[in-house]
Amino acid sequence: MTPTRCRCPKKVKPFAFKCPISLIASHQSAFLWMLIYVPGAGNAAISCSKLQASQPPVLFSHLHSSTSMAQPARPFRALGFFKKKEGISDEEFVRHWKEVHGALVLPFLKKHGALYYSQTHISQANKEAFNNACLGGKAKLLDYDGVITIDWPSLEAAQAYSNDPEYKAAVRDDIPIFTQTGEICFAAGREEIVLDHKM
Repeated sequence: MTPTRCRCPKKVKPFAFKCPISLIASHQSAFLWMLIYVPGAGNAAISCSKLQASQPPVLFSHLHSSTSMAQPARPFRALGFFKKKEGISDEEFVRHWKEVHGALVLPFLKKHGALYYSQTHISQANKEAFNNACLGGKAKLLDYDGVITIDWPSLEAAQAYSNDPEYKAAVRDDIPIFTQTGEICFAAGREEIVLDHKM
Protein backbone atom coordinates (compact mmCIF):
# COMPACT_ATOMS: atom_id res chain seq x y z
CA MET A 1 0.00 0.00 0.00
CA THR A 2 1.37 3.41 -0.93
CA PRO A 3 0.35 6.17 1.45
CA THR A 4 -0.72 9.39 -0.21
CA ARG A 5 0.86 12.73 0.43
CA CYS A 6 -1.19 15.81 1.10
CA ARG A 7 -1.12 19.56 1.20
CA CYS A 8 -0.62 20.72 4.79
CA PRO A 9 -0.23 24.12 6.40
CA LYS A 10 2.95 25.87 5.31
CA LYS A 11 4.64 25.46 8.69
CA VAL A 12 3.99 21.72 8.77
CA LYS A 13 5.98 19.51 6.42
CA PRO A 14 3.93 16.71 4.82
CA PHE A 15 5.11 13.30 5.84
CA ALA A 16 4.14 9.71 5.16
CA PHE A 17 5.68 6.38 6.00
CA LYS A 18 4.70 2.76 6.41
CA CYS A 19 5.13 0.56 9.47
CA PRO A 20 3.68 -2.77 10.62
CA ILE A 21 0.44 -2.66 12.58
CA SER A 22 2.06 -4.87 15.22
CA LEU A 23 4.73 -2.26 15.86
CA ILE A 24 2.19 0.46 16.50
CA ALA A 25 0.04 -1.81 18.66
CA SER A 26 3.01 -2.78 20.81
CA HIS A 27 3.73 0.87 21.54
CA GLN A 28 0.25 2.26 21.91
CA SER A 29 0.69 2.71 25.67
CA ALA A 30 3.68 4.99 25.16
CA PHE A 31 2.65 7.06 22.16
CA LEU A 32 -0.32 8.78 20.63
CA TRP A 33 -0.63 8.51 16.89
CA MET A 34 -2.74 10.14 14.21
CA LEU A 35 -3.67 6.96 12.41
CA ILE A 36 -5.30 6.11 9.12
CA TYR A 37 -5.90 2.39 8.95
CA VAL A 38 -6.95 0.48 5.86
CA PRO A 39 -8.81 -2.74 6.86
CA GLY A 40 -7.23 -5.87 5.47
CA ALA A 41 -3.89 -4.23 4.74
CA GLY A 42 -0.74 -5.42 6.44
CA ASN A 43 0.50 -1.93 7.12
CA ALA A 44 -0.90 1.30 8.46
CA ALA A 45 -0.28 4.60 6.77
CA ILE A 46 0.50 7.30 9.27
CA SER A 47 0.14 10.56 7.49
CA CYS A 48 -1.15 14.07 7.68
CA SER A 49 -3.38 13.27 4.70
CA LYS A 50 -7.15 12.71 4.68
CA LEU A 51 -7.83 15.88 6.67
CA GLN A 52 -10.20 17.94 4.57
CA ALA A 53 -10.87 21.60 5.18
CA SER A 54 -14.53 20.84 5.80
CA GLN A 55 -13.70 18.38 8.60
CA PRO A 56 -13.12 19.40 12.19
CA PRO A 57 -9.46 19.20 13.21
CA VAL A 58 -8.36 15.84 14.57
CA LEU A 59 -5.51 15.98 17.08
CA PHE A 60 -4.81 12.40 18.14
CA SER A 61 -6.37 9.00 17.74
CA HIS A 62 -5.56 5.74 19.54
CA LEU A 63 -5.16 2.58 17.51
CA HIS A 64 -7.80 0.91 19.70
CA SER A 65 -10.20 3.54 20.97
CA SER A 66 -11.94 0.99 23.17
CA THR A 67 -8.73 0.40 25.14
CA SER A 68 -8.33 2.95 27.90
CA MET A 69 -5.15 3.40 29.89
CA ALA A 70 -5.45 2.48 33.57
CA GLN A 71 -5.74 5.38 35.95
CA PRO A 72 -2.80 5.66 38.37
CA ALA A 73 -3.56 4.72 41.96
CA ARG A 74 -4.04 7.55 44.41
CA PRO A 75 -1.07 8.03 46.75
CA PHE A 76 -1.28 6.56 50.23
CA ARG A 77 -1.41 9.55 52.59
CA ALA A 78 -0.18 9.53 56.19
CA LEU A 79 -1.01 12.33 58.62
CA GLY A 80 0.69 12.98 61.95
CA PHE A 81 -0.66 15.37 64.62
CA PHE A 82 1.77 16.95 67.08
CA LYS A 83 1.68 19.05 70.23
CA LYS A 84 4.63 21.24 71.00
CA LYS A 85 6.69 20.44 74.06
CA GLU A 86 5.60 22.26 77.17
CA GLY A 87 7.77 25.24 77.99
CA ILE A 88 8.90 26.12 74.45
CA SER A 89 7.51 28.98 72.39
CA ASP A 90 5.56 28.68 69.16
CA GLU A 91 8.55 30.21 67.35
CA GLU A 92 11.02 27.68 68.75
CA PHE A 93 8.66 24.79 67.99
CA VAL A 94 8.32 25.89 64.36
CA ARG A 95 12.03 26.61 63.95
CA HIS A 96 13.16 23.25 65.28
CA TRP A 97 10.50 21.26 63.45
CA LYS A 98 11.20 22.91 60.10
CA GLU A 99 14.97 23.44 60.17
CA VAL A 100 16.26 20.60 62.35
CA HIS A 101 13.72 17.79 62.19
CA GLY A 102 12.85 18.44 58.55
CA ALA A 103 16.52 18.17 57.60
CA LEU A 104 16.80 14.89 59.54
CA VAL A 105 13.90 13.12 57.86
CA LEU A 106 14.38 14.43 54.31
CA PRO A 107 17.06 11.91 53.24
CA PHE A 108 14.91 9.01 54.45
CA LEU A 109 11.81 10.37 52.70
CA LYS A 110 13.78 10.46 49.46
CA LYS A 111 15.34 7.04 50.11
CA HIS A 112 11.93 5.37 50.38
CA GLY A 113 10.25 7.23 47.54
CA ALA A 114 7.97 9.72 49.32
CA LEU A 115 5.96 11.76 46.82
CA TYR A 116 5.09 14.70 49.07
CA TYR A 117 5.94 16.00 52.53
CA SER A 118 4.62 19.10 54.24
CA GLN A 119 4.37 20.62 57.70
CA THR A 120 1.31 22.62 58.75
CA HIS A 121 2.21 24.96 61.60
CA ILE A 122 -0.83 25.72 63.76
CA SER A 123 -0.91 28.55 66.27
CA GLN A 124 -3.58 29.28 68.83
CA ALA A 125 -4.02 32.74 67.32
CA ASN A 126 -4.71 31.31 63.87
CA LYS A 127 -7.17 28.75 65.24
CA GLU A 128 -9.10 31.41 67.14
CA ALA A 129 -9.10 33.81 64.19
CA PHE A 130 -10.46 31.10 61.86
CA ASN A 131 -13.05 30.00 64.39
CA ASN A 132 -14.34 33.53 64.91
CA ALA A 133 -14.27 34.53 61.24
CA CYS A 134 -15.70 31.37 59.66
CA LEU A 135 -17.39 29.29 62.32
CA GLY A 136 -19.06 31.85 64.55
CA GLY A 137 -16.56 31.19 67.34
CA LYS A 138 -18.49 28.06 68.37
CA ALA A 139 -16.55 25.25 66.71
CA LYS A 140 -14.54 22.66 68.56
CA LEU A 141 -10.93 22.85 67.40
CA LEU A 142 -8.30 20.15 67.48
CA ASP A 143 -5.81 20.70 70.26
CA TYR A 144 -2.67 20.27 68.15
CA ASP A 145 0.13 22.59 67.12
CA GLY A 146 1.21 20.93 63.90
CA VAL A 147 0.36 18.37 61.25
CA ILE A 148 2.63 16.49 58.88
CA THR A 149 1.37 15.21 55.55
CA ILE A 150 3.29 12.54 53.67
CA ASP A 151 2.16 10.96 50.40
CA TRP A 152 3.58 7.55 49.51
CA PRO A 153 3.26 5.53 46.31
CA SER A 154 2.12 2.57 48.44
CA LEU A 155 1.57 1.35 51.98
CA GLU A 156 4.68 -0.80 51.56
CA ALA A 157 6.83 2.29 50.95
CA ALA A 158 5.46 3.93 54.10
CA GLN A 159 6.15 0.74 56.02
CA ALA A 160 9.75 0.57 54.81
CA TYR A 161 10.31 4.19 55.88
CA SER A 162 8.79 3.71 59.32
CA ASN A 163 10.77 0.51 59.97
CA ASP A 164 14.10 1.77 58.65
CA PRO A 165 16.55 1.31 61.58
CA GLU A 166 18.70 4.22 60.43
CA TYR A 167 15.64 6.50 60.35
CA LYS A 168 14.60 5.41 63.85
CA ALA A 169 18.09 6.09 65.18
CA ALA A 170 18.20 9.52 63.53
CA VAL A 171 14.89 10.81 64.95
CA ARG A 172 14.75 8.93 68.26
CA ASP A 173 16.43 11.66 70.27
CA ASP A 174 15.10 14.58 68.25
CA ILE A 175 11.33 14.18 68.57
CA PRO A 176 11.22 14.66 72.37
CA ILE A 177 13.10 17.95 72.01
CA PHE A 178 10.16 19.80 70.47
CA THR A 179 7.03 17.61 70.86
CA GLN A 180 5.00 15.83 73.50
CA THR A 181 5.70 12.28 72.39
CA GLY A 182 2.77 10.82 74.31
CA GLU A 183 0.32 13.07 72.47
CA ILE A 184 1.29 12.23 68.88
CA CYS A 185 -1.62 10.85 66.83
CA PHE A 186 -1.78 9.50 63.30
CA ALA A 187 -4.28 8.98 60.51
CA ALA A 188 -4.00 7.52 57.02
CA GLY A 189 -6.05 7.22 53.85
CA ARG A 190 -6.18 8.03 50.16
CA GLU A 191 -6.79 11.50 48.82
CA GLU A 192 -9.68 12.20 46.42
CA ILE A 193 -9.21 15.60 44.79
CA VAL A 194 -12.39 17.61 44.21
CA LEU A 195 -10.79 20.98 43.44
CA ASP A 196 -7.13 21.86 42.97
CA HIS A 197 -6.14 25.03 41.15
CA LYS A 198 -2.47 24.04 41.53
CA MET A 199 -2.87 21.16 39.06
